[in-house]
Amino acid sequence: MRSIVLSLAVMGGLFAVYGTPAAAAAEAKEIVFPAPPDVPRIKYLRSLARESDISGRKSGMWGKFLNAITGKEASNIFMTRPYDVCADTGSVYVSDSEGGAVVAFNLQSGKAYKIGGTLEGRLVSPMGVALDSSGRLFVADSAGDTIKVFSVNGDFLFRFGLSGSGPGQLKKPLDVTYDRGRDRILVADSGNARIQIFDTAGKFIAQIGSRGTADGQFSIPVGVAVAPDGRVIVSDTMLCRVQEFSPDGKFLLKFGEQGDSLGYFARPKGVATDSDGNIYVADALFSAIQIFDPKGELLMHFGAEGGEPGAFQLPIGVYVDDQDKVYIADSFNQRVQVFQYLKQPKAP
Repeated sequence: MRSIVLSLAVMGGLFAVYGTPAAAAAEAKEIVFPAPPDVPRIKYLRSLARESDISGRKSGMWGKFLNAITGKEASNIFMTRPYDVCADTGSVYVSDSEGGAVVAFNLQSGKAYKIGGTLEGRLVSPMGVALDSSGRLFVADSAGDTIKVFSVNGDFLFRFGLSGSGPGQLKKPLDVTYDRGRDRILVADSGNARIQIFDTAGKFIAQIGSRGTADGQFSIPVGVAVAPDGRVIVSDTMLCRVQEFSPDGKFLLKFGEQGDSLGYFARPKGVATDSDGNIYVADALFSAIQIFDPKGELLMHFGAEGGEPGAFQLPIGVYVDDQDKVYIADSFNQRVQVFQYLKQPKAP
């Protein structure tokens, strides 16, 4: 009798972990921001946490119960602590900072695989990820003070950046992005309080910013993105602000400061821009995404603290693809959430 009671208790816990019919209904219900009757601007699409989210082979409750008891779910690849995300037309790539890998979700084949496990290309603390126009994956390995480059199939290609503070040297790089218009790579060289620019072969080109609090300077730059018009967007987690620069590194403007209301930041992390040039900023402590226009004026926010669809626990990385799908690395919920930016018709 005791074993039966224990099994029932375990199954009850599994319902809490793996979901209930009510949770499934919440997933199926359309989630938009802002909520009706306001005109929606952001729509929730899906979540990615493990291979079964794309394979279509979902375990039933009894299967999950047996997996939990026996520990047999090794083939269902999952993420421990997603940090950043990027995507192309058929795949989503997520850095797992604690798992020491990039998890690739191939949406067409329904398969997931890990990148960064080979000896030469081993990832210790993968943070920022970016894809260039040739389909190469750039990964900021913070613990190794380097950028490692892979094919999308996971083959290690080369690395660049040595530990140090000189031109082209890195210290705790936390983000990387691709400037499509100029075919170059930008790195948030956080430990050196600067943004460094490289060509796609890893050759140093230029530097933006230096350590300090004045306009154009940084304390800990953690996120970098390039807008459609070439503006360079940088978030600074310690100074609680976002700065914009011209493509050649000239300071343009800044917005945000420390605070606990909309338009302010507590711990800004990843940044991205959509096709209209709007700027998305993930605030890890607010568990929300704030959206600003290109001049830094607040447009809206979405998300709240929680584990349900559309809510976050320590969101970090943000990426917007060519179709204006918005990907959020929802770190403590161990998932990536995908949203759609709903473009509004421009006034005549």
